[in-house]
Amino acid sequence: MSQKSPEQVQRELREAEFKLPEARRLLMALPGVLDVMVGSKETGGFATGEIVFQVLVEKKKALQDLPVEQRIPDRILGIATDVIPFKLAEPETVLMGGGNINGGGGSGTLGAFVLATAANTKVAVDTNLVLTNKHVGGEIGDLVGEESTCDCKCCSCCDFGKVVDSDITAQVDAAIATLNNGVRFSQEVILVGAVRGSTAAAVNDFVLKHGRTTQLTRGQVTSITWPVSRTDKHSFTNQIRIAPVAPTTDMSEGGDSGSVYIKETTREIIGLHHAGDGNAALGNQIGPVLTRMNVRVPIMGTAGALPLVSAGLPEDGPSFHQAWAALKNALERTEAGQYWVQLVRSHASEVNYLINHDRETKMAWQRTHGPSFVSHYLKTVRQEDYRVPRQIGGMRVENVIISMAAALQQNGSQELSTAITHHYLEVLQFVGKEDSARKLCERAREEIRCPHNQAHSNN
Repeated sequence: MSQKSPEQVQRELREAEFKLPEARRLLMALPGVLDVMVGSKETGGFATGEIVFQVLVEKKKALQDLPVEQRIPDRILGIATDVIPFKLAEPETVLMGGGNINGGGGSGTLGAFVLATAANTKVAVDTNLVLTNKHVGGEIGDLVGEESTCDCKCCSCCDFGKVVDSDITAQVDAAIATLNNGVRFSQEVILVGAVRGSTAAAVNDFVLKHGRTTQLTRGQVTSITWPVSRTDKHSFTNQIRIAPVAPTTDMSEGGDSGSVYIKETTREIIGLHHAGDGNAALGNQIGPVLTRMNVRVPIMGTAGALPLVSAGLPEDGPSFHQAWAALKNALERTEAGQYWVQLVRSHASEVNYLINHDRETKMAWQRTHGPSFVSHYLKTVRQEDYRVPRQIGGMRVENVIISMAAALQQNGSQELSTAITHHYLEVLQFVGKEDSARKLCERAREEIRCPHNQAHSNN
């Protein structure tokens, strides 16, 4: 173990972080190098306390098997290196509503956990079941699983359950699946918290939805009798139509199918999402879904579920959206703020797609704990005194920016790559210094300036 003082360790960390960009430039040019980070050297599986450049490689090879020019040096820029092979980690996952699901019908969203009623002939009463769409889960007997846990799409190596009933009718597109023994789950929806039963939808209800692609969105019911004709030739009557409410601009994207609509004031489920119309969402009323699938939504959790921690929005959910809208509006009051908001909007869909579908980008996002940092920044929106941790799992927000910039430049469009090239260093310099969303917005308004002579066009 290291006998260095905390002050000495901090000095070495600062030196290594200062030299990291140049070290990455030199080492990433070598074949097989995936990423370079600052960390503590590991020997025999144990931490030594020595500050090094951690060099993540596809496969660790013996020196004699590599040409001299392809070998990773023991030291670079005066700092030792530690070569670490990348391995896919076994996930310690807690399934929650709003997460991704891959089934016999395709990829989509795990809507919520429900319980079998006495009328259910497929499983015993009160059996815990997953609710999603039939066009996601597939036919009876199809396996369902998490797409992110393996590279294949068949779910045969990463399944967490099996479809026991599914159907598409004039009012319903639904499937239910059992859970394998030992699967850990929580009766919650990501960033929303615990769901508490179900109720009929009503016009003007405010709702929350967490879909695999659009993440957390907020909308308002504009119709409960909407007719829907989908491109797969299925037609529906008496469907729910939901328009986005600021700051949400899009209630539906591909991959959101199977998510549930949750009444904002009561946390009751009112509908099951299955299609989109422009930026509006279209879904089944929950009553016919529960009746056809012979299930119910529990009010206070289910046996076997992990405790309800309500890790997402607090009970006064609207305050989050009001605070978020206020930050965005303040940001857009300056020319620089308008520029950054528009820049994010123009590339958000592509970045979201790459994070969910491109293996290398997804690995970079998960490896650097990107989702956790985002969750902490979101928490600062609704809690002014909350601060984002400087490190999560040994990673800093700078690690997220560096790794994601490289992955997105390599796997994204030319337009996205150009935007990253122009703004990467600027973002790295000011995001790494701020520990709340409010401070980030303030700096963006006051210090960050959009490019001089930037042309504006409506095209």
